[in-house]
Order: sequence, then C-alpha cells, then structure tokens
Amino acid sequence: DLAQWGMPKGFSLDVVAILFLNFGGERCTEYAGSGPCLSGDDLKASQRDVARHLQLGSALRYTF
Repeated sequence: DLAQWGMPKGFSLDVVAILFLNFGGERCTEYAGSGPCLSGDDLKASQRDVARHLQLGSALRYTF
C-alpha cells in the first residue's frame, strides 16, 4: 500500500521475481521452435543460457 508514502488510497506497488530452471528435454534454438531442436546435451553453451534465467517485474496498481 502506497498511502503511507503520500499516494492516494488504493495505490499499491507489486513486485515479482520468477526463476526459470529448465533441465533436460529438447531446446529449439530459433524463435517459436522454427529452428533445429536438439537435446540439451547437444547445445552449445550460448544456446543453453536461456534455459536458466531470472525474470523481474513490477506494477503500479490502483484498486477501485
């Protein structure tokens, strides 16, 4: 709730952190699976990087 920092009542700040850990299976190295799909063991290091990533986000929300 952001009212304690001088914002009008009803405003809040949301924060999210999502950690993706993908192990095993196949990876398609082009957008939307249009490229070659290979086993995780057959991918180069640069192609495996996307398998583990952290997504951060925030939102300013108003509740009526």
